[in-house]
Amino acid sequence: MDIDLDKIYKWLAILAALGAWALSVMFSMDGLAFVMNNEKYQYVGLGIALIITVVELVWSRDGTDNGLTMNVLGLACYAYGIYTNVIGITVAQGNSGNITLFAIAAGLFLEVAPEKLFLRGLLGPNKEGGFFENLFGNAKRASGGVKFTNKNQQDQSHSRPQQQPARPQQQPMSRPPFQMGKPGGGKPAGEPPPSFNEMRRLAEEKVYGGNGSGRPRVEEED
Repeated sequence: MDIDLDKIYKWLAILAALGAWALSVMFSMDGLAFVMNNEKYQYVGLGIALIITVVELVWSRDGTDNGLTMNVLGLACYAYGIYTNVIGITVAQGNSGNITLFAIAAGLFLEVAPEKLFLRGLLGPNKEGGFFENLFGNAKRASGGVKFTNKNQQDQSHSRPQQQPARPQQQPMSRPPFQMGKPGGGKPAGEPPPSFNEMRRLAEEKVYGGNGSGRPRVEEED
């Protein structure tokens, strides 16, 4: 007969979490009634204890990915739960005026253990979720000692296309300097370009034949 110890551990963790939650709610109700000096507030304490349990569970589950508002709410709920548990256990001991070390330890355990046990039994090992993990993890992140990255941000960074390095721009090829004296006319290279009057004279010689009459040159027919 094969025994699945993992399933047994999970169910034991869930049952232990439910039992610790019940004791925590009971002592929290008694502690609120004692502080308010009115037993009617036990029912109010029951509603507050249930709401606080939900907030603590969400805060423990999300780990260090919680925002500022959720972190403040989570710490406030744990502070309220531990305080009312300690008062309720002290009242149960009959020491209404003297808080004992046992009451502090028991109140802290009953408020911190249920969420971690429940998540361990329901989801398996979770190294990020929990009261102390969130408390010290957020403290390190606030001091800059540890850098936490959201998983969604990592997925978005991997999905972005990588930018290709810019190619160097090719410089346009410069044309060789115009040199006079090449086939087609002009002066030899290295000499200054002809003046306007000289260019005009050359054009008149070509068109008018250099007769100085201002009329185009006409070739006589034989």
